[in-house]
Amino acid sequence: MGQILSFLREETIPASIERFIAREKFVVDISNTAKVKIAWIGGNFQKHFLGKIEEAQCEVTLSIQKLEKASVTGLIRTELGWDGKVTTLRSLFRLLSLQRNGQEGALLTNWYANIFYVEDEDGNPWAVYAYWYTGYGGWGVDARIVVYPDGWWDAGAQVVSRLPEGKGK
Repeated sequence: MGQILSFLREETIPASIERFIAREKFVVDISNTAKVKIAWIGGNFQKHFLGKIEEAQCEVTLSIQKLEKASVTGLIRTELGWDGKVTTLRSLFRLLSLQRNGQEGALLTNWYANIFYVEDEDGNPWAVYAYWYTGYGGWGVDARIVVYPDGWWDAGAQVVSRLPEGKGK
């Protein structure tokens, strides 16, 4: 167990041979027919991720951990051991789709952030985060750059990272 993160659970994202086109998936739409009810997409996410296309993905296992103390991105990344911990937009979208209406599941729906470290189109790491936007009946999604790792996160948030192959809790 780490100093600021505590393990909660693992989630498996199935393999997919289809390309994942962010612009087609991350769409503001809170209608009953939306695959994922998204109420808001922030400017950083729009600028750095909506143009991203991810190729086929093998099955991956994600580790979901609770942030026990308010902390900055740099300390979180250090505790995670950054190598190989980046996730994908596909993984984020899959978990959002399992809670499309804000119901219980792996992700928090209580206004606390669910933080995923994802690389943009240029390979730069970002903290992509999602939270259930209760008043609007959908998810809010945005991103903070981690080049200057001082982005502050509240205790109670969740950090979602990829487990290396063959590693589990």
